[in-house]
Amino acid sequence: MKKKILTGKIFLIFFIFVFSTIIGCSSAIGQRPARDPQVKSPHHISNRAEWKDTNGQYYLEIYATDHYNLGKLEGEYLESQILTLNQIIKELLIYYDIPLELVTSLAYIYNHYIPFIYKLEMFGISRVIPSLSYTDILLQIVFLDLFYGFLNPLMVSTDKLAGCTALSINQQGNMIGQNLDFSLLFYPTLSWVRYSLPRKTPVFALYMGAGTIPMGKNKYVSSLITLVQTKIFHQIFATPTFIKTKIAFENSKTADEFLNYLTDGFTCSWNFIIADKKKIIASETINSIRIDEVVKENNFAVRTNTYITEELEDYLIDPFYSKERQLKAEELVSYKLSMENPLSIIDIVEILSYYDGTNSSIIRFPNINDPLSTSTLSFFIFDLSSNNGYFGLGNTIISTLGIIPV
Repeated sequence: MKKKILTGKIFLIFFIFVFSTIIGCSSAIGQRPARDPQVKSPHHISNRAEWKDTNGQYYLEIYATDHYNLGKLEGEYLESQILTLNQIIKELLIYYDIPLELVTSLAYIYNHYIPFIYKLEMFGISRVIPSLSYTDILLQIVFLDLFYGFLNPLMVSTDKLAGCTALSINQQGNMIGQNLDFSLLFYPTLSWVRYSLPRKTPVFALYMGAGTIPMGKNKYVSSLITLVQTKIFHQIFATPTFIKTKIAFENSKTADEFLNYLTDGFTCSWNFIIADKKKIIASETINSIRIDEVVKENNFAVRTNTYITEELEDYLIDPFYSKERQLKAEELVSYKLSMENPLSIIDIVEILSYYDGTNSSIIRFPNINDPLSTSTLSFFIFDLSSNNGYFGLGNTIISTLGIIPV
């Protein structure tokens, strides 16, 4: 009965997604503001937010004087996405028969390692959404780490709710690109946000509910991430990934700095591609192990939902998952590099749009027969040399290409 209820809700979200992409507005679901586009605080005139449209894709631009006011504006303008993720988390716990009390207890272990200013941000979010508490926001912040880094190995679940393809190219400058593939269930929780704080570099990143995914950029560094499902229990006495992402984006000026922030504590199995104008680092991580590859001139790196380091493959829940996609992405990038003309971000768009109907496909469409399966929900492509790129919700075939704000 639980599965039927969950499946019914998933199908509803699925058909909303399909309908929206057909009429060409997939990027705007749950994002067009219903209220006046600017609301200014009576005490701090610089605290403001507005939705901006670039080529049919929307992102939320926020200016805040501190993290508490940042949280209040996030809560006000991302209320729909945050409430949806809250509902999904609660339903997934029921679906997998995991007690909410257990998850809450574990979440507060992570909470001890969240810096105070980010707790203020979370408190700010909860202040403007009356139906949610600080604990509800905390569950969103620790969700991916707790589910994939701690609970999933315990269940040894073979469900593939997540899947991504990230790539980087070092050729007359550094370029990166990624498809974010996740269960269609999570599509209404996603939004692109650009926020600015005093004495911090502006951040442009993908949000899931109240959490910041390390997929985006600041003034100096760009970041991509893919999730790897492993059998290993990860640290819970550590800062959750969504918080480390904010710390990294707000404080890093180099790829090395950014990666060091993200790997200060291993709360989940991640692959990262981090780039600045001079360097690209592709990194595989799992529970205190970090294996870095610096991408050399006229070379590339691809990271999907598997490991390319042979010694790490024994830790994978499914050693075959993502292998075909990994090989196809490497093949496509290698072919592009062999051509006479230098690559452009349009070449990366083409690679991320590859589809042949098999497990080698880079882009993945919703499966009407299995709405829990992964599909491409968002994308990010950036040329660090020219400071140009594309972003959006949806995928690079159906959706328009939003222009990344400078």
